[in-house]
Amino acid sequence: MGIRFLLLDEDRKFFSLISDIFDVTGHKLLVALDEQKAKDLLEATSFDIILIELKHLNFWLNTIKAGKYPIPMFFIERYEDTEKLKALGFTDLNFVLLPFNPLDLLTKAVWLNRGEVEPKQLSLIGPVNLLMHLLRRSASFIMSLKASEKNCSIYIKDGQIVGTTCDLQDLREILAFEDIKIELFPYTGESYPEEGSLGNEEFFTSLFLPAFLFTQDKVQDKALSLPKKADLTQPIELEKGLFWVGVQDSKFLLHSNVYLRIYEREDVKIPLLINTGTLEDYAQVKAKIEEILSTIDIVKAVILLDSGAHEYATILSILQSSPKLQVITSMNVAKWLNKSGVPMSRIRLIDSLPGMKLKLSTGDVLSIIPTPFSPYKGSFMLYEEETGFLFTSHLFSSLRAPEEFSLFDDPDVDDVVLYASLSMPCSKAVHKVLESLENLPISKVFPAWGNPFSENTLRIALKSLKTAEVGTDLPTSIDENSYFEVINRILAQLDESEFLKVKEELERYVYFEDHTIKDTLINRSALPDLFVAVMRSTGINPAFTKHAIRELFYAGILVNL
Repeated sequence: MGIRFLLLDEDRKFFSLISDIFDVTGHKLLVALDEQKAKDLLEATSFDIILIELKHLNFWLNTIKAGKYPIPMFFIERYEDTEKLKALGFTDLNFVLLPFNPLDLLTKAVWLNRGEVEPKQLSLIGPVNLLMHLLRRSASFIMSLKASEKNCSIYIKDGQIVGTTCDLQDLREILAFEDIKIELFPYTGESYPEEGSLGNEEFFTSLFLPAFLFTQDKVQDKALSLPKKADLTQPIELEKGLFWVGVQDSKFLLHSNVYLRIYEREDVKIPLLINTGTLEDYAQVKAKIEEILSTIDIVKAVILLDSGAHEYATILSILQSSPKLQVITSMNVAKWLNKSGVPMSRIRLIDSLPGMKLKLSTGDVLSIIPTPFSPYKGSFMLYEEETGFLFTSHLFSSLRAPEEFSLFDDPDVDDVVLYASLSMPCSKAVHKVLESLENLPISKVFPAWGNPFSENTLRIALKSLKTAEVGTDLPTSIDENSYFEVINRILAQLDESEFLKVKEELERYVYFEDHTIKDTLINRSALPDLFVAVMRSTGINPAFTKHAIRELFYAGILVNL
């Protein structure tokens, strides 16, 4: 028998992505475009699974109030939210991360809807999903939950939760564990739980709402964390002896971080430059360095963490400005620098360093952490053993609108993951790097692009990146005809003056009918990159451009940064 799905799709983002797979698998899918329509459908018929965004968690709780028990599956945008869902007793089966493969969604749904589950598979299904099964069947069971040294039993009689052997706070603590042992025992009603319950509605609302108000999360975060303002036209001291001499991108999302690190002990002073920025940024970078050191000639070396066309051009300018300066980099990057005109006598290879450690006369030790193919073959990170500072290239960088860019406030983890998804070649390369960082005491991350961030944010980012699919591993099975649908949806969100500016540029490559793209004169696969480039060149608000990139990404369409 097929599974009955209800999709609540207020923003009309998901139906086009999943409708095809339902057409060929025999499962039934009904769509509601608002909560009232979804409520009407729930009153008219029953559903096995409800597909919703996280903002509709309260709506799902209201279905329990109405005596309906569909199992929820969530479309997740922020990786942090997966951990919060798991802490409420849901499992990996209850969510799909955008972008997603519709087949993965269906596979998880089949698991969730299994009528009979072997005892050893109960933990895989999870406590909340099992409760939904028992309540909809009007069953009578005792569900025993054990995690670490904690335990609690939930008593269900004829499809009603009649009580527990622990209070709700203890139950929340148990649900927060990753490994929960679950057992089911028949309940005849002869024994009574210690903590009585007033029914299913109060049990779930009391259990969930105090623990995590999803819809208010972002608002609360912003209210509690006011950004520190800094004059980014000036060099900024981030830590003692560590200066930001980079450039903010006022027109797009790529803020170039160049760091001047001055190692000092007694009479010895060693200034090193980490990253270079673009050739366009070089004049500003040089001016900021010379405001600190009086002349760039004092800089001993540039540590080049990876290779790219803009680094080669900038390095040539820096070397011309400072005849004694050396470049410290990997063999693979050095080859390209040499082909670009940099003599090998000006390059010091990290491959030749004993133990891959750069030991300075100040006593400081800088460890080299190779990050091959993240995203370039010769990429690496620089780790300060004394401070725990980690300097990175593209990995751990983030896409940030100008108003979001800060040297003192951590980025949203989903911005870090989005950057990695679009810039890294594949998941295997990223996972290999993450393994090398597992036992490293890192106090702060200083990426090449976007906001630096703290140990706590790093911990969340590591978890998110370990489960994320990036680059070629991302699901990108979208029909190229759907490019028009997604881009037209984004165009419709522009005001008239912005739309006309974008349309004027695009009309050289596409055919418009009224306000929508109907056909293209170029390969359709090139249209998303062209669209983002046009938004950038016509001065569309970078925050909206970021929104557009994310909308494309969620639809399975990747763009080049």
